[in-house]
Order: sequence, then C-alpha cells, then structure tokens
Amino acid sequence: SVYNAEKRYSEALPLLESAQVSLARFNSRETAGYLHYHFGNTYYGSNDFVRAQEQYLLAWQMLQNTIAPDH
Repeated sequence: SVYNAEKRYSEALPLLESAQVSLARFNSRETAGYLHYHFGNTYYGSNDFVRAQEQYLLAWQMLQNTIAPDH
C-alpha cells in the first residue's frame, strides 16, 4: 500500500482497523488472512516485531490452504 511504501505506518493502522470491522460481515477467511498480512507489514514497519509475528501467523493460518505451496 502507499502507506507502507511511504513508511506512514501510523496512518495505515486506523484504516486497517476500519477495514477489519467492515470486512468482518463477509466472513471470508481469505480476506481476513490478507488483512492480517497487511497488519503484519504495518507492525513490522513500525518495528513492533511481536505484533507483526502474531499477525503473520494469523495470516498464515487463514491462507495456507489458499496460496500455492511454492509461494
């Protein structure tokens, strides 16, 4: 996202949180997985490595059956 590219992580978090609330009604594991992945990127960029790891692991749990094994 532009926020990650421009290292504006503090601005990205509220938008991701808002998206999480909006997307929850669709109950899509794939969408939630990608959202957790983007949370992970944002936390990683903010040097919050513990939260980044948590989000990446959640993303993996939700996406492992969706993405190709060689990805």
